[in-house]
Amino acid sequence: MHTGVEKDILLWFGRLETMKGSRLTKQIYRADVCGEQVGKGRPRKSYADRIGGVLEKGQILRHRQARMIRLIDVHETREIRHRQRLSFFFNIHGRALRVSSLKINWSSFIQCMCRSAPPGARAPSAPVGLHILYRFTELDNELTR
Repeated sequence: MHTGVEKDILLWFGRLETMKGSRLTKQIYRADVCGEQVGKGRPRKSYADRIGGVLEKGQILRHRQARMIRLIDVHETREIRHRQRLSFFFNIHGRALRVSSLKINWSSFIQCMCRSAPPGARAPSAPVGLHILYRFTELDNELTR
């Protein structure tokens, strides 16, 4: 939704859908009481006609989101969760500095640490002199969830 007004319209529409048909509020919003004869400055469309565009837009966005969720591979989501939850510790002069959710290209990082990097390999984000300690607590549990 682009605006808060559209979101509120959809929330009110959902509330109307769950109301009993005998309630006066639902009857007023559903009925075309005046027909086309309305006062000056009053909307000529019924409530359902006015919010039709918002409903279609909400439906399209909901289906698009569902399609995107289906397209994401399960292994890809596990790897994203794995990267987000790992904590890495950099040991600098005997003091540990915790950096959460750090993303490192591990193959190029290990090659640079071993000083056997092929030409053109990018250096890691941390200097080579740092001692990298990674904590893999409950790694197997996270990957199997």
